[in-house]
Amino acid sequence: MPILGIAAPMANVDFSWASFEVLAIYSAVVWKGSRNPRWLLLSGAFAGLGMGSKYLALPGTAALGLFVAWYCRGCGLRSLLKQLVPFTVVTIAVASPWYAKNWLWHGDPLFPFLGGGQRLDSGRMSVFLAHIKTYGGVRSVTDWLTIPFRLYFDPSQFSEIAPHLSQP
Repeated sequence: MPILGIAAPMANVDFSWASFEVLAIYSAVVWKGSRNPRWLLLSGAFAGLGMGSKYLALPGTAALGLFVAWYCRGCGLRSLLKQLVPFTVVTIAVASPWYAKNWLWHGDPLFPFLGGGQRLDSGRMSVFLAHIKTYGGVRSVTDWLTIPFRLYFDPSQFSEIAPHLSQP
């Protein structure tokens, strides 16, 4: 895609986050076929890197946990825990430095979504929170359902970096 060369050098974590998510899924699928626990640990490490890169990795990591639980469902509780606990521990261990940093710097491990940021300048924080609330304009179920159309007809509403580059 031509935009990749334009957007890749920008300060944006989407490409690395997507790579970590794909590698976590790939490792989990290889684990499913081989049942080698090292692949599941590797999947947890990649999931943790994704979670440390972007909050949007949280649902993907939860889905990977459900994937592991689903394929261990007939093995008994002990076997399920033997697979799921190491995956979870590795994921949390790899992701935790980013969440700890947010907690130490801003008083909110999921900054700014839990209301932290008291240590920041109040003017900057209010502008930042206003930006988050208005980004994409999603306020109702109808807004969620019309996102594909709104992305096509009004892409600048969803782009803060370069609206003119996000045209379909």
